[in-house]
Amino acid sequence: MGDSLLRRFWNAIKPPPPAPLCAWDVEAPSLWSRFWESLKPPPPLDAVPPEVQRRRRWIGTCAALALAIAALVVGVGSYIRSAPQRAETTLQTGIRLAAAGDASLAADGFTRPIRIWTRSADAYHQRGLARQTLLDPEAALQDFDQALRLNPRLAAPYVARGAIFRGRVDAQRALAEFSAAVAIQPGLTLITNEVRSTNRWAGMNLQFGTTAPPSPCVPPRPTSIVRAPPPKSIRAIGIRQPAIANTPTGLRVRLRT
Repeated sequence: MGDSLLRRFWNAIKPPPPAPLCAWDVEAPSLWSRFWESLKPPPPLDAVPPEVQRRRRWIGTCAALALAIAALVVGVGSYIRSAPQRAETTLQTGIRLAAAGDASLAADGFTRPIRIWTRSADAYHQRGLARQTLLDPEAALQDFDQALRLNPRLAAPYVARGAIFRGRVDAQRALAEFSAAVAIQPGLTLITNEVRSTNRWAGMNLQFGTTAPPSPCVPPRPTSIVRAPPPKSIRAIGIRQPAIANTPTGLRVRLRT
């Protein structure tokens, strides 16, 4: 009796039986064995020779040292490049001290930005003003000179130097300083007033021979003015003529007998 339709269909689709293993064939590992082989750690390496170990340590040390030097160079470069900003921040502290009226602390405060950045012309100028307030004109002149060497286009140091020279009764040098400031900033009203005041004072100095320095923007008062003698006709009739003399409190009128 023949096979049924279902058996014949199964015989057609069922897999063939496994081929018999030969003596030289190796049985395939199981799924669990393959999974364990993929997870277990590798076997230890053979011992590395001492010479190779020393060479590897030397290469690692050199690489770490090179990285440390590179990081140090980058950090120092960034710190040096930030010197102008750090000096400007410290300069503002000195300006606040000067505005508070403490010239001594302000001078010390302006020294700190100079130490941070030696090319800060504004710091030298501000310290010169503080030293000028402390009645140290020589040190102030040195700071103003250094500020102008660093930045010749600053007008304020010229004005400050002109004020010092005018205080020393040196009208020619004062006018030279004020003129240099006007050449840099022609529209600055303060410099123009200083030049006009010094010009008026210089003219009075030549005319009357004054030795007292003028106050800022105010021409000095002559030390003495001698009037021409009155005509003989006036002296003949006995009219007393007033004469002007300079006193510490101002001009006083006295009468000649």
